[in-house]
Amino acid sequence: MTASAAGFTSNQVAVYSHPPITSLSIVGPTNKTTGKPECISQGATSQLDSTAYSTNSAGQPVLFCSPDILPGGGYGPNDCNNVIGHLTYAAESAGVVTIDQNGVATAQAPGSTLITGTIAQTSSNAGYFYTCPPASIALSVASTGATSASVTLNTPLALTATVTDVNNQVINGLALSYVSTNPGSIAVSSTGGVTAAFPSNSAITAICQPTTCNPAPINLMGSLGTGVQAISNFVQIASPGKNSNFIWTASPGSPYFVPMDLSTGTIGNPIKLPYSPNSMVLDPTGATLYFGSYKELMTYTAATNSLASEVTGVPGVVLAVSPTNSAVVVNDQLRGVLYLYTPTTGNFTSFAGVGEKAAFTPDGQTVYIVGNGVLYIHNSFTGWSVESLPANQATPTSGICPATNTTSPIPTNPTTYPPNTTANPNNTYNMFCSPDLAVTIPSAGVFLSGSTTSAYGQCPNTTVAPVVNYPEATTVAALSDHVASTTDGKHIIGASANPPVLTDFSVTVPIDACPSDANGQTTGITFNPPPTINQVSLAAYGLTNINEVVAATNSLEAFITYGSNAVTPPAGGALLPVYEPSAQAGAPGSLTSVKLTGSVLAPVAGIFSPDNTLFFAGTSGDNLLHVIDTTTLLDTRQINPKLTDINGNPLPPIFLAVKPRPTT
Repeated sequence: MTASAAGFTSNQVAVYSHPPITSLSIVGPTNKTTGKPECISQGATSQLDSTAYSTNSAGQPVLFCSPDILPGGGYGPNDCNNVIGHLTYAAESAGVVTIDQNGVATAQAPGSTLITGTIAQTSSNAGYFYTCPPASIALSVASTGATSASVTLNTPLALTATVTDVNNQVINGLALSYVSTNPGSIAVSSTGGVTAAFPSNSAITAICQPTTCNPAPINLMGSLGTGVQAISNFVQIASPGKNSNFIWTASPGSPYFVPMDLSTGTIGNPIKLPYSPNSMVLDPTGATLYFGSYKELMTYTAATNSLASEVTGVPGVVLAVSPTNSAVVVNDQLRGVLYLYTPTTGNFTSFAGVGEKAAFTPDGQTVYIVGNGVLYIHNSFTGWSVESLPANQATPTSGICPATNTTSPIPTNPTTYPPNTTANPNNTYNMFCSPDLAVTIPSAGVFLSGSTTSAYGQCPNTTVAPVVNYPEATTVAALSDHVASTTDGKHIIGASANPPVLTDFSVTVPIDACPSDANGQTTGITFNPPPTINQVSLAAYGLTNINEVVAATNSLEAFITYGSNAVTPPAGGALLPVYEPSAQAGAPGSLTSVKLTGSVLAPVAGIFSPDNTLFFAGTSGDNLLHVIDTTTLLDTRQINPKLTDINGNPLPPIFLAVKPRPTT
């Protein structure tokens, strides 16, 4: 109302013919059978209405009006709009739904969002709206529809993703994340364009990843399938040819690292580090070398081998670097602190914990960190989660690792890890200790080594309180000290020292949307069928502990490095076991060996060249780097990196990094 006099008009004052409305609750799309909320597909519309409440003299909410639903649907003459006037609605995320002035909602993109209703100058968080999430993402080569391709260097290849929702309707315009398991050699753009810079192999996956795709308020994560990821099948990419390589070697207890250029045959001069490293990781883009120590984090520019930074606020062991070099996981095991360090800004966050190994998912959004009986997870959307594991999961290696996590130094093998002394004060971490972990390809879950080998999935179980963000997905009664995954998505390869056995877990990785129950709540993934196992004995190698399982990016081989109590070279020479998994799911593979040249006690560490044509094995006894031809399985070359401790005593190359080198 306004008042007018002498040509002047007052301000407006709202006058209502009903009690004040104190709150609203939305009535959106509902299932006509169950009466429960349901999602609607992209482009579909739904009329919104609300139930309105006023407050009585006792301060209690009182139902004032609600929609009058006619038989067969529709609104009658007594809905709230007719009783209290025109309601307006606003979505917190217009990317999920848009709402016109008449309360007609149009679904825009997968996800859920809060809806605010306004009437009589009163606004209230009225409810939620759900646009149907992806049920499946089918990824293929755009030109052929195939799920594998050979790519010529620097010649783009387009992939296409067809996304359908839970109503089997096609979803267009999604902000999918395309990820490569080998971004340093074969990269994929944000639109699905694949480019190979070097000969290599990679698996490409498309992911609908909150919050850029299928977002939800944190309290709605998993409701009607919103707020959780959906994963496509993978497309196998091969870029044929051979590379040369840059190689870096270092060793615990040595204050040096040594760069090598295989194209020129040049073995660089040892480069003095500020502190002896307890770890060395080359980021997947090949730009930065990260060295850990309990004094500081040391970073070097890989192109020049020059010191880039000393970060005293992030001491500890470098466990992993994200695929885009945007995050580094460092664990101060002495103080029990996990750090997430951002190289571009120098900022970091911290979380309490002690971890042995870490691995990022290919999209870099999630990192898994496994410790003795515990799994730490950090996701860029949900933050930190901690899963306390059953007693038989994530158990340490017998012999070289402690039975329980403590702040005391981890026992070392003098053959590969010099004792923790005044001269070598940094050896409280042994990279060969377990437990270990391996992210599946596609990245639906993570496998953990232990007395039983187990897996945990990325789909939350929202049917329980509190919500379990990463529930158990499978458990297999087979011991493993270390594990690795193949990029074809068919195998998790584990190995143990006691008993000395290699185990090939044949897996079917769950893809597409997170499964849900009848109420629309996600239930967590299950590996179905359960993994089958094929085992082969490693007793012939005289090993006392498994150091690593190293799988090729083309899924053709996995090498097993190990430690030995031998003080003299084995008769006939030391052997490096090589496992070739079967291309047929569930079928056993074959175990063979490489005979190592010279006075080798054991092959203690290893890494593949990016094109998988070579395997570099660091060995104890001779303290050399052996170059294995993966086609002939012959030890073709031995390189002396001349790594020594502070007193000049030779050390084997333990920390290895490699990146492709252009040959022209």
